Amino acid sequence: MKPSGTEFYLANVGKFNVESYFGLSQLYEIGKQKLSVPDLSHTQVQSLIGAIGIKKGFDLWYPDSDKLKIDNKIVDYSKIRKNLPTFNFEIDNIISEIDVIWMQNSKPVSFFEVEHSTDIYRSLLKFCELQDFYTKYFVVADTVRKRDYEEKVSATAFSPIQNRIKFMSYDQLSEWHERSFQVVNVERGIGL
Repeated sequence: MKPSGTEFYLANVGKFNVESYFGLSQLYEIGKQKLSVPDLSHTQVQSLIGAIGIKKGFDLWYPDSDKLKIDNKIVDYSKIRKNLPTFNFEIDNIISEIDVIWMQNSKPVSFFEVEHSTDIYRSLLKFCELQDFYTKYFVVADTVRKRDYEEKVSATAFSPIQNRIKFMSYDQLSEWHERSFQVVNVERGIGL
């Protein structure tokens, strides 16, 4: 808020001039409303996952074809690995194509596959191939795809990793991101 007027900024949307005085109580009320998650692109979802990973202290891996598309307003490019360590010739190609990997030193901590439109089965097969890594596996997709995920993950072929795979909806991801970056005014107890 400035004496000359107020600008309202929405990441990846733009800046807007606000013609009236809101005040903290009005902003707090707006913040309490459950707003719907906008349609996000594959790359925007990857960027949100990366921003959360950085906040948790991890480095990131994105496939080479996606690295330059990641939103540098929310992801510090210095935290994106240029190369992955060599693990095993048979799996290096598989791991290099995972949509987002949180890395700690040379160890993958979590694998995320964003399934906007591709078959969830393919992600589960990738995760099965990578089952020797002691990591968490996430399929991130729209809530309407959860039933498809549940049907496919229950197949016997995926039993070795069923307990390590989680489905995360875009709504859950958005809420996680919001919680991770929420600034709290301790004196007033108001989340901004």
